Amino acid sequence: MAKYVIGVDGGASKTECCVATLQGNIVGCGKAGSANPLVTSWQDATTQVRLAVIQGLETAGILPNQVISAHYGLGGINQESVINKWQQELFYLTPDAKLRVENDVFLPLYALTKNCQGVAVVSGSGGNIGLIDTAGNRIHVNGRVSYSSSQLGKSALNIVVREIQHKNLSSFSMKLLDLAGCSKEKEFIDQARVNALETQFKLAPLVSELAKLQEKPAISLVKQWLSVVKADLIKFLQAYKVKEMPVCFGGKTFASIEQLLRQQLEAALAKKAACWLEVETHPPVHSAVAAALSQIDGKG
Repeated sequence: MAKYVIGVDGGASKTECCVATLQGNIVGCGKAGSANPLVTSWQDATTQVRLAVIQGLETAGILPNQVISAHYGLGGINQESVINKWQQELFYLTPDAKLRVENDVFLPLYALTKNCQGVAVVSGSGGNIGLIDTAGNRIHVNGRVSYSSSQLGKSALNIVVREIQHKNLSSFSMKLLDLAGCSKEKEFIDQARVNALETQFKLAPLVSELAKLQEKPAISLVKQWLSVVKADLIKFLQAYKVKEMPVCFGGKTFASIEQLLRQQLEAALAKKAACWLEVETHPPVHSAVAAALSQIDGKG
């Protein structure tokens, strides 16, 4: 009977699971809601993770006992007792699998480094910075950072709302509304009023897209946001005395602004800590698969 691995990336907004062969080929996927018990309840978080895994196994057409390694990168994990609690909940999904549960901040290191050592920086509904040192110790700031992807969307939202109120839409705002699929200004205002955070998170990747198209207001917003990321990161590197290690950026927001990211941070990282920059360009759940594969050969 063929053997497989599963990788799971679970954050505040969604949970994704991929089932892969031992050669790393994805054969099944599952998706569910929030896996962060700090955002939802513990019961709902565990239910969503189970649903994503069960759907992944079903789409792959395999049995739970065919999985020999499972890696879960989950948001909201801030201490060992929480890891143990998750392991107890998840063990029975794939009873023959080697199981690891840890904070999702570390996922980029499995895809971007050979020895899984370095600094990881992620941004989604929240932000986080983590470190796996040369001894294998795992440290992260548990989301205590000043940045998140939604902040990028919030800055754009403020501009659009102000211009709608003054009935003076700029080219930037019109392009942003078009990308957001909002043809009517009033509908956009109503959406933002009902769920501002969701609207901010929706706008963030659109700002990144416009920045890639050289839209000047978008570039300005991205640079302002990256200055906050840079400040948090330099503070982290200095606090933990990090030197000569890769700094790996994960998540859709960083991937979409890689050129600006390198322009704004690469020189500072080299100067402050002799560190170099890497960017994860595929979905974090694929990094979870890489982590599951690494557990088989003992590298993870």
